[in-house]
Amino acid sequence: MIARFSFGNRILRVPLDQGVDISLPVDAAAQLTRAWHAPPPVESPILYDRPASVSQGFSVNSFQITLAPHSHCTHTEWCGHFLSDRQPLPVNKVPLWMPALLLSLFPRTDTQGQSWLTREDLQHLFLSGEHIPAVIVRTLPNSGTKRTANYSGQGAAAFEPEAMSFLREEGVCHLLTDLPSVDPEKDGGALRAHRTFLNHSPEQEPLRTITELVYVPDHCRDGLYVLNLQLAPIPGDAVPSRPIIFPSAG
Repeated sequence: MIARFSFGNRILRVPLDQGVDISLPVDAAAQLTRAWHAPPPVESPILYDRPASVSQGFSVNSFQITLAPHSHCTHTEWCGHFLSDRQPLPVNKVPLWMPALLLSLFPRTDTQGQSWLTREDLQHLFLSGEHIPAVIVRTLPNSGTKRTANYSGQGAAAFEPEAMSFLREEGVCHLLTDLPSVDPEKDGGALRAHRTFLNHSPEQEPLRTITELVYVPDHCRDGLYVLNLQLAPIPGDAVPSRPIIFPSAG
């Protein structure tokens, strides 16, 4: 099935049977904590007179999962992540479908050993003037170990605040990245990249989001896609999400 999306003066033709899921799932069984030293997610049967598990003699399986979206899976966040008024992300206001530009960048390491994604490198690859609402940044090298990596204490790369300013200047409202955070793990709580890109109050327009801990396989070439950003209807400053990208032509 081919869908057609209007994007400015262009019509994008999208094969809906060729979507690529770039989300990382919650995996309680594997006991994988992806970031921020959080304890692993826990899946357990609800306790009634006995555990709600067929294997333990109950009539059905009814389990609960304890997880931290920021640590355990692909998640989408907004300004509530760093505001004292922790309002939940308004998932119904985030577009379900939007054009998205996939870019691949090597981080640059400074004299302190911190690696950065820079404004200069984004400018070099970006399609300026296209008013693309979403950008997906894949860091290089792109090892499959990103699917199971534990980033806690590993000093992952981050975005320069100037790079975030550039994205805002180009009209980008939704940023997706395979990093655990757009900011360094240890920055004294400054969160300069978050604060530069996201709105500073929930009332500001347009709505801006950051999606972290995605994984884009190598067979997806850089270029323009159509993004289907699916968000869990769970209240929170960050919610588990499932971004799917579709190749486009037109």
